[in-house]
Amino acid sequence: MSTRESHVESADEAWLEQVVLKARRSRVIDSWIIWIERAAIIGTLIGGWQLFVSALKINPEILSSPGAVGSTLYHLLQKRVFYYDLRVTSEEVLLGLLLGVISGSIVGIVFILLPRISDALQPLLVGFNSMPKIALAPLTIIWFGLGISSKILLAALGVFFIIFFNIAAGGASLDRAVMDNLAIMGLSRRKIVLIFILPSVATWIIAALKVAISAALIGAVIGEYIGADAGIGYEIENAINSLSIARMFTLLLVLAIMGGLAYALVAFIERRLLRWSR
Repeated sequence: MSTRESHVESADEAWLEQVVLKARRSRVIDSWIIWIERAAIIGTLIGGWQLFVSALKINPEILSSPGAVGSTLYHLLQKRVFYYDLRVTSEEVLLGLLLGVISGSIVGIVFILLPRISDALQPLLVGFNSMPKIALAPLTIIWFGLGISSKILLAALGVFFIIFFNIAAGGASLDRAVMDNLAIMGLSRRKIVLIFILPSVATWIIAALKVAISAALIGAVIGEYIGADAGIGYEIENAINSLSIARMFTLLLVLAIMGGLAYALVAFIERRLLRWSR
């Protein structure tokens, strides 16, 4: 290689490094801008809420103010029982999410592998999913008691259907000819699932998880609200019964923060695991 060619190659490499560095800086700046915009929106909403309550002199027993919510949250953070309730609800949500994802994925993949069974049973699952989960809460409590099991089941039910229907939708877009060719080549169903089906529906599962998180949280809180002796939903029921509006708003804020953090975690995992799909 001549000296001139080596200089040209070095210049190209330097130019490429500059392009990559600028792209990284641009992504970092865009990320900071997004966070600033989010903070501005949240600040505007809180300020508007406080101004609305103060200007109209609304009764705090009807609508609490952000200041009262912040003060209540500060006092909650000083109490050990709050962290116990938070742990109980978190365990119910996480275990329900895990159970729902595993069961929904298994049933969804079975339906992809066995389309005749899917045609026969899917309408039944659609009908079962149409039943409001809050109507099932008393039954689960009667069957499994006031403990954590009934809340895990309610959380898992909502997650199951979200995961199942997303996998079913992803399975409908799969090329059946590819699956048939893999079977002709002698691959077992297990290998077909690992090599072809799971990678193909992975994006559908991750997208479903973003919605399933909320379903798991709602299911667990409904169960606690209907009948429990601990948890955020149990504390919300106590706040309503005692007409403590500020406390109720504070606990709802805690649930919103829990859902937002879980969503951010799933989005982070999606960016790391599914770069190949973008």
